[in-house]
Amino acid sequence: MPFTLASYKVLTDSNSVKVVVRCRPMNDRERALNCKAVVSLDSDRGQCFIEKPGAAEEPPKQFTFDGAYCTQHTTEQMYNEVAYPLVEGVTEGYNGTIFAYGQTGSGKSFTMQGVAELAAYRGVIPRAFEHIFETIQCAENTKFLVRTSYLEIYNEEIRDLLGNDTKQNMEVRGRNSSEFSGGKGSNYSFALLSLYVLSWLLNGMPIGLVTPVTACC
Repeated sequence: MPFTLASYKVLTDSNSVKVVVRCRPMNDRERALNCKAVVSLDSDRGQCFIEKPGAAEEPPKQFTFDGAYCTQHTTEQMYNEVAYPLVEGVTEGYNGTIFAYGQTGSGKSFTMQGVAELAAYRGVIPRAFEHIFETIQCAENTKFLVRTSYLEIYNEEIRDLLGNDTKQNMEVRGRNSSEFSGGKGSNYSFALLSLYVLSWLLNGMPIGLVTPVTACC
């Protein structure tokens, strides 16, 4: 069976990076090929075990993370335990990032974007939108500015998928302060409703050159 783990780096309010791992179930093709599961997780201890195919006598490789989510864990559970505290900190003025990485087909897009038509399968990004805008709606005597950008980084080129020219290679530059600049020509969309933000991102998805590696920032 292919390596089916997707890892998620989370910058917490204590300024430390936490890494959690999620394992997807086998897909139809893998089951049709009678593939054997070689990955097992101990969620209570945050441990991941990987067996070497054809070498049952060898002990599995063991890795320890800040969190480990098995196939029976839902995205909602993962969001509540991992992403919710981070997004809550963002609404209080702290910087936060959730970065998903893993090989093609490991489940990054399913976790981060999810399935829009089914509420139970919504990913981290739409849940974060809902979380942020619900907080804004309930806040008193506080003003919020929500700024959205959606970029594709591929073969060391960066494109703005929400910009007028999605084929233009962007120039990335920094600023003297700690604020990040998206680069020359970057298109920032000022959002009023989370629904608008989500629709913008979904509209940007088919424009990408490859299946997008989604991340919530």
